[in-house]
Amino acid sequence: HAYSDINPGPLNVAVSSSLNGPWTIHDLGIRPRPTKWYAGADLVNPAVYTFPNGTTLLAYRTELGRQSWQLGVAVGPTPYGPYTQPDIPAFPQHAEDPVIWRDTRDVFQMLVHNCSGVGPPSPNGLGHFHCLSQSGSAWSTDGLHWTVRGTQPFSYNVTTTRGDVIACQRREEPKLLLDKPGQP
Repeated sequence: HAYSDINPGPLNVAVSSSLNGPWTIHDLGIRPRPTKWYAGADLVNPAVYTFPNGTTLLAYRTELGRQSWQLGVAVGPTPYGPYTQPDIPAFPQHAEDPVIWRDTRDVFQMLVHNCSGVGPPSPNGLGHFHCLSQSGSAWSTDGLHWTVRGTQPFSYNVTTTRGDVIACQRREEPKLLLDKPGQP
């Protein structure tokens, strides 16, 4: 399964028995609805946790105007839905690019690109705002109600294999490499 977004538009899952395709796209039924915080003008950056029974937890960024990003979550009985959504944001601060997994204690963990500080408009002329880039994390026992941690899980610095430190202006879209049991 490959989860994707059509910006702006619905979230989708594409399915194929081969990486070379052909791919069949399934609409997940989560639509932009500007009157609800959890399905605003944009639905992007999906992240997925699939339980052994096929139940699927989906986290995504929703945008209510250019300077109001929040993360929503939805749960469905299968990767194709139908999905239900709680009426509260998963991550109450401006955030995007979620990564979710379950630790050895069966507690859900989430890493995000936390945009809690907003700077001036970006110089690229596209009208996007500059996010004062930070990292963020949260935990949840049920995957729907999240507690945000007060510390950043990673910094702007990247240490190379030679020991050199590269100071980055921003770091986005955190990714994790998980082992066979699903742990980082």
